[in-house]
Amino acid sequence: MTHETTPHRRVRHAAGAALAALALTVLAPAPILRATEGLSRTQTVARARAADAIVAGTVRAIHSRWAGKKIVSVAELAVGSTVKGAAGPAASLRVSFPGGRVEKPVPMAMIVADAPALEESEEVLLFLDDAGDGTFGLTAKFAISSDPTSGRKTVAIAGRSVPLESLSKKSPALNRPDGEIRRRRR
Repeated sequence: MTHETTPHRRVRHAAGAALAALALTVLAPAPILRATEGLSRTQTVARARAADAIVAGTVRAIHSRWAGKKIVSVAELAVGSTVKGAAGPAASLRVSFPGGRVEKPVPMAMIVADAPALEESEEVLLFLDDAGDGTFGLTAKFAISSDPTSGRKTVAIAGRSVPLESLSKKSPALNRPDGEIRRRRR
């Protein structure tokens, strides 16, 4: 017995596929929570312009707590340098991000897929939004590493290793008033 595909079945199949695609689009994490190590140059520049602060520093401590039915962590960041914003070296900032681990009332951990997270003693470059309550929301995170040959600190941004000291408040990518991204002509 052969099974023929009727027009009615094809329509149901197409409708089901469209509904599945729509569900994936609606249920996908918000762009601000996507992992940031793999951002393109355009995405990185857009986030840099939108950030209230861009700082490099070391995570001193992390404290997690319940916020309704979610776990939220707040990290204390010792600021080493500021690329954008008012925080200066030796300042300390409180950075909040979704997820973490709590011990009470029972041990529980929450991991948010594709959300940037911090770890104690980690050296990072962060793009932050001022939450208005004394904390900053984490919108992008880049790990800082040391170049094995020169010993200089570098950050992997848009697939390139960028020396940390080359990032400054005078960067044209951060300060173009028209918001346009221009590429160098060769």
